[in-house]
Amino acid sequence: TCALPILKEWELKYIVTAPCEGKINLNKTIEVNQNVVAGLSIGLVNPMDNNYYALIKMPEFNSGKLEMNQPVHLRLDAFPFAEFGTLEGKINYISNIATESGIIVTVSLDKGMRTSSNIVIPYKNHMNAQAIVQMSDMRIIEKLYYNLTTSLRK
Repeated sequence: TCALPILKEWELKYIVTAPCEGKINLNKTIEVNQNVVAGLSIGLVNPMDNNYYALIKMPEFNSGKLEMNQPVHLRLDAFPFAEFGTLEGKINYISNIATESGIIVTVSLDKGMRTSSNIVIPYKNHMNAQAIVQMSDMRIIEKLYYNLTTSLRK
């Protein structure tokens, strides 16, 4: 029984653990017998549940218009949208705190890595994309009226 706390201490000191099951993708080169600072991120774990999410850093400007479940279209830099289409998802988290780079938003990709053109894109970490958030479903006449009334008030 007294060996249990010692074993637990040894585990915390010498074993790298992840919060979930999945495939690990290291973001640093790690050598055998290399010391790693406790609490330092050494990589990402891709869960095996096939749920895909996008982490978006958006400017704070107009972030007050963001809402949960708003549609988002991602145009991947590596896959031209005119040829491959866009990845589609919905906002499922909006940060309450702005950072230096803006607001952090996560988007769940409901169709996984299948694009609007029905092409499955291979998943890679840190894919860059342009996020297009569908702000509202205003009809053209409503947009014209809104722009006209806004211009007249100035």
